[in-house]
Amino acid sequence: MKNKVVITGMGVSTGLGHTVEHCWQQLDAGVSAVKAIDRFDTTGMKTHIAAYYRDNGTFGTPRGILEQLLEKVVDEAIAADDEGFDRCYYSLPNGLYDIEPRFAKENADSGIEDHFTTFFYESNLAARIAEKYQVKDYPTLVSTACASSASTLQMAFNAIQSGLANRILVIASDCSVSRETITKFSNLSALSTRNDSPETASRPFSASRDGFVIGEGAGAIILESEAYAIQHGHNIYAELAGCASTTDNYHRTRSNPKGHKILSAMSSAVKAAELELKDITFVNAHGTSTPENDKLESDTLSDLFQGMSIPVTSIKSMTGHCLNASGIVQNVFSVKSIIEDVVPPTINYDGTCEHDNIVVVTPELVRQRPVNHILSNSFGFGGQNVSLVFSKYKRS
Repeated sequence: MKNKVVITGMGVSTGLGHTVEHCWQQLDAGVSAVKAIDRFDTTGMKTHIAAYYRDNGTFGTPRGILEQLLEKVVDEAIAADDEGFDRCYYSLPNGLYDIEPRFAKENADSGIEDHFTTFFYESNLAARIAEKYQVKDYPTLVSTACASSASTLQMAFNAIQSGLANRILVIASDCSVSRETITKFSNLSALSTRNDSPETASRPFSASRDGFVIGEGAGAIILESEAYAIQHGHNIYAELAGCASTTDNYHRTRSNPKGHKILSAMSSAVKAAELELKDITFVNAHGTSTPENDKLESDTLSDLFQGMSIPVTSIKSMTGHCLNASGIVQNVFSVKSIIEDVVPPTINYDGTCEHDNIVVVTPELVRQRPVNHILSNSFGFGGQNVSLVFSKYKRS
């Protein structure tokens, strides 16, 4: 018999600020975290905007910000309990750090080299995670591009469902608001250049979209078997009911334009949750605001829900795209949607999605409704596709 997998703790940080409750209130109000960058000089760059919390700059280097955010969200999720964990799956960016301070001569003795070494050898951070949060098995780093933190949730789900673990800490953090990272994505023509109107730059599923906005953030979710959670008296916020993943094997960065692997991931996740498509309340979309991704995701969603009207939303319209951390940030708010029975809005939508059966949930629509099941998508470079289903918890 398979174990039911439940969520018992959460923590989050986004460009909107810290804590689940604060960020949720901002999202529900349709507040954008996107702003003109003042962390470094953007002269000569195509993109001058990002979604980040200005106070994070006090944490120092990008690596320092990343680790401080990681600690903040885990501390919120565990809420002072000291029970420890069987496992930890985590996700951090690979190769997305600002090159200038790494090689600046004036910083030769400042500890920057230690950060650089830690970046390459994550064993230092993993050891600290294991020690501080009492993780029995050595933490596992997961990398599937922008689907990474959704993949960590799937791996934890599989371990608990199959009885290999009872309690797992899943965490991710990304601090990619740096000159080097933004330049790299600009060279791929992936970023919005709507510099004169930062708050309206991220506009998923709108015909006027021109690229994604880099976001900074972190998230933590504690997964447990239902039996363990009940035995230890833990609050259960929701159930992670089903997962599925596929790989396009098509191109180094692009997804297969036919979308059949994305379609397979979504339909398989719903099937794994033992649900029918009509049971899904809404889709928490990957929705990055890039021309190619949003077209492919809307095409496949329209095909999957053929003959049905399906509400779709993307929080990236407000938080920007948190890259490695985007999946876990997104799904903290999937769980919060289930708790509050509210669908978070997509802001800046101009009403131009080409599929009649996709209802992009805007702030003006009625968003208070029973939220029973959410299909959540995360896609990454190289055709990494992960779909998860979160459900309102019912005791077995």
